Amino acid sequence: MRHLALLLLALAGFALPLSAQKERKQKDAAEQEKAMQQAMAAMFGNQDCPIQDNYNFDHAFTSVMVSTDMSGKEETRIKARNLISGSEDVMGIEVLESNIKDMPSSTMVLDMGRRSMVTLMDQQGNKMAICMSMDNPMFGMQAEDEKADAADFRKTGKTKEILGFRCEEWASEDADMMYSFWVSDKTGMPVDRYYDVMNKQRLAPGGLATRMPKGGMVLRIDGVSKKDDSRMEMEVVELKPKLKSAISTKGYQRF
Repeated sequence: MRHLALLLLALAGFALPLSAQKERKQKDAAEQEKAMQQAMAAMFGNQDCPIQDNYNFDHAFTSVMVSTDMSGKEETRIKARNLISGSEDVMGIEVLESNIKDMPSSTMVLDMGRRSMVTLMDQQGNKMAICMSMDNPMFGMQAEDEKADAADFRKTGKTKEILGFRCEEWASEDADMMYSFWVSDKTGMPVDRYYDVMNKQRLAPGGLATRMPKGGMVLRIDGVSKKDDSRMEMEVVELKPKLKSAISTKGYQRF
């Protein structure tokens, strides 16, 4: 569950730096034991974590995330619908397609008003709901690591067209990865709401520390490992302005 939740966050644009985490080794047995305890706490969720019956959204965009190894071989490909709420506290992600074997139908809602991340899974009709608090120490351990690596964005002067929109490149890097963010200010999508949720999550005590450049909608992200040339990319492939939708948690058994 932890792995699935972090994959969903990566699709949102939170967690491309998570690809660098596999290169970081814990220093001693005590740290490994602590990490396992935190992962177990996250896996089983929190029964006090609030889950609403319905979450409503009014805009959407579809993105595709692809990761490749150092030889260029594709490892992961996930297509997802990203949902924008009228609230600056809620966002959603629905997995549409995936090449991950046995990955169930999955949906994630991040509700910063209630400081919770709700993951819904449907495995051949077996519906499960797990809620994780943003105060979970699992997030805090990563936040400390990533905040130490945070770097400023810089505009490169390069441009490209994505979905018919002119995009400008913003570059950034951390200790392990180099990134390119392609940003357009002409999409008309109310992505400020979406990014506000992300920023609130980032600034929470246990928040992930990934930032997005300001000034428009990020239509593509490219990440390249400094160590082995493995790559991760995410690109928006479809915009759905004013698309009203809802995520219902009814019928899901809570774990």
